[in-house]
Amino acid sequence: VFGPVVHTPKDVKPVGYKWVFVQKRNEQGEIVRYKARLVAQGFSQRPGIDYEETYSPVVDATTFRYLISLAVKERLDLRLLDVVTTYLYGSLDNDICMKLPEGFHLPEAYNS
Repeated sequence: VFGPVVHTPKDVKPVGYKWVFVQKRNEQGEIVRYKARLVAQGFSQRPGIDYEETYSPVVDATTFRYLISLAVKERLDLRLLDVVTTYLYGSLDNDICMKLPEGFHLPEAYNS
């Protein structure tokens, strides 16, 4: 989710952006909807300069094997869950400045 348009601080290097376009099709292969989203290119950030730490919410392989063996021993039912939108709704601890998209015009109030 994008925040308000603000002037980038002098000590901050804004990240780039990319438009992602998708055509949704029906069973007959006909285009039924167009989708577009603007994404920040966070991969251009440098560790130790643009951010301090990273964290990925995944379980350690040893812990996973232990839990599977415990479930087998206790004859528990196992379920598989794959959350594909996990990273879309995560929250950030700090702000990320992004370049304005080409052709984007600011209202006069921002140009001062």
